[in-house]
Amino acid sequence: MRAYNGDEDETAKLLRKRAALGDRDPGERHEYLGGIDAVTWRLICFRTNDRPDGVDLGQKIDAHIEAGGKVIVHHNHIGLHSLSGGDWAGLAENRALLESWVHCWDGTRYWGKLIPGHEHDVLNYCKITPKGSPHFKKVVVLTEQLTLNPKLADRKFERFVQEIGPHLVNRDMQKNGWVEYEADFGNYMGPLAKEAETRK
Repeated sequence: MRAYNGDEDETAKLLRKRAALGDRDPGERHEYLGGIDAVTWRLICFRTNDRPDGVDLGQKIDAHIEAGGKVIVHHNHIGLHSLSGGDWAGLAENRALLESWVHCWDGTRYWGKLIPGHEHDVLNYCKITPKGSPHFKKVVVLTEQLTLNPKLADRKFERFVQEIGPHLVNRDMQKNGWVEYEADFGNYMGPLAKEAETRK
């Protein structure tokens, strides 16, 4: 995983704190976004829509893009899941967004970058509601196997799918050569991810 530059380190720390607060306090379950200028590595803005399931770019980042700027997106997820279909769609549909980072409360972080020419592949592969798709079925089979592991028995099946599913889908897209993708797991997500990678 590449090193942080400029304001990225402080932005990442702040996003982890917001994710941890959201994990502890249901009233604080908001996704936040920090937009970083891809040339100067300075923070353009830090914002939220006060929702747990997403945050838009906002006027400052939109204006930066309209002026020809490129942006690296850092945001938190309240759960521990990787880049979502919506995150990849943002990269595929707005080529001024160069990379996307996700920061989680246990220190887990994910990074993704679209490989040019594969926008259509990525949009088709990670639909927002992929329950009928082959990759989702593969995730369901895997999570059913994982629930049989006594070390992981305290996690509920739905949480398995939510937490590890996007990571496995993203790994598949990486293997297909459509995206660059990396994950660095924290203390809670690490055992689950290790088990999933072993069985995949």
